[in-house]
Amino acid sequence: MSGNPRDARTASRPDAVAITAAAAVPVPLDGAEATVRTLSPRRMALRRFMAHRLAVASAALLLLLLLLAVMAGVLPLQSPIRPGADMTIDGPPSGAHWLGTDGVGLDVLSRLVYGMRPAFAVGIVGQLITTVIGVSLGLIAGYYGGWIGWVLMRLTDLTFAFPSLLLAFLVVKILGDSWARLAGGSGLVLLITAVFAFVGWPGLSRFVHGQTLSLREQEFVEAARAVGVPDRRIITRHILANIWGLVLV
Repeated sequence: MSGNPRDARTASRPDAVAITAAAAVPVPLDGAEATVRTLSPRRMALRRFMAHRLAVASAALLLLLLLLAVMAGVLPLQSPIRPGADMTIDGPPSGAHWLGTDGVGLDVLSRLVYGMRPAFAVGIVGQLITTVIGVSLGLIAGYYGGWIGWVLMRLTDLTFAFPSLLLAFLVVKILGDSWARLAGGSGLVLLITAVFAFVGWPGLSRFVHGQTLSLREQEFVEAARAVGVPDRRIITRHILANIWGLVLV
């Protein structure tokens, strides 16, 4: 009888036969594991966020403050610029003034709620303008390159060199009076925020441009381009999706 004696001894062992058979049989996934493997990155990120109690509590508090700031005009609050009829100075918390009054008799709660308006306006509007302009120009310049990338990067350098304070003074001088009464008195703050945002995007644009130059040469981008995926879809679904976390940070 021919053959390797070692193979014969191995085949005669029941545990070896069981291990070999188990390795050849595919193990079915249960429902939970199959669901996790089919989740999209967005759903996985949302699930991780919802599992973090401190993050959820912080987001709920932030949304509550934002809602208070937006609805300040319809809430039953005291005037933030005129003292109450009682003219209480440095008064303690009471039914009429939940957080008391300040040194000139103004309601502290009302001033806090109305004071959140320019703070949210500066943070949201300014960052939104900067992100949209910087990310868009950086993606286009990095993906297409050539003369398009050269023109956009020279525009970025020109914006870097532009005196933002001088532009802000000039715009406020020309448009300040017409914007002063907009958005509940926060129009001038929004105008200044928009001016600084329009000249504050070059840093983000350069960062996105560098990341796009690196990602456009990756194999998954080349594969998508080879099968005929449109450039817009490649930019949004393949490149932007991989740098969005860095942009948020």
